Amino acid sequence: MSSAPGPDNAEANAQIILRVAKAIGALLDLSDVLAALIGTLKPIVNFDAVIIGILEGKEVRLYSTYMEGLPRKAGEPLDGLVARYASELKVEPPPIRQPLGHHTLSETIISGKPYVCTDLETQKRFAVDEVRLNLGFHSYVSMPLVKQGEVIGEINFVSKEKGKYTEDQMQVLRGVCDMVSLAVANALAYEEIRALKEQLQLENRALQEEIVQRSIYEEIVGSSGSLQRVVAAIEKVAPTDSTVLKRMGFARLSRTVRKAVSPIRALLGRDRSQVNRGASKA
Repeated sequence: MSSAPGPDNAEANAQIILRVAKAIGALLDLSDVLAALIGTLKPIVNFDAVIIGILEGKEVRLYSTYMEGLPRKAGEPLDGLVARYASELKVEPPPIRQPLGHHTLSETIISGKPYVCTDLETQKRFAVDEVRLNLGFHSYVSMPLVKQGEVIGEINFVSKEKGKYTEDQMQVLRGVCDMVSLAVANALAYEEIRALKEQLQLENRALQEEIVQRSIYEEIVGSSGSLQRVVAAIEKVAPTDSTVLKRMGFARLSRTVRKAVSPIRALLGRDRSQVNRGASKA
């Protein structure tokens, strides 16, 4: 490592970080952010992939990645991308989740500092190092992702070449890491909000169905076999556009049936119940 950067280097590093901020500022998808990150950093320090892991309890989950030369296909899940990359190398795909003790995050979460491996063949310390070596990588820099003073994961800059990283390069990576931490925190918050919204919609739908079920048959009293067949017929025909035929002499029952059919169709957004008042012989 070189000595601390001088004023000229500090200004140059600030310009690089500013370019990175502009490159990723307008991007919403995290994989696009990582792709822009690699492209912008290339003149300063070259990496072949960026990998983000998220701390979940005592495990580290692979959260996002970008690999040079292997663009993610539309709609492709993360594990599918990883499996495709491993397939090209004819090796087993790595697990999406790993115990914290097998991961570099177990080191960075304690120290709060970057962990640098310049040669994976001679500096393997963690189980994940063997995985990275099998995937064709030979050096990496791991940095903690921090949100409000708490480590939420890490970002790994990995290279297929052995590498020695200068203090200037490490300073740029630290500055970039702060921006990535914010992007990851926002992505996680969005996922949480979306999950809560979906859960609320499910609970609301279940509540509406319960309310309808309780009110549908409030005027139908009895438990005879014939009446149960009428109720079953109501439940069968209500979700459809079928015409309901009314027999002569059952006007009161007909009104009750219509009242039972209508709320079911309304719940389904199909409140188009048709009751044919044409008489037929009893």
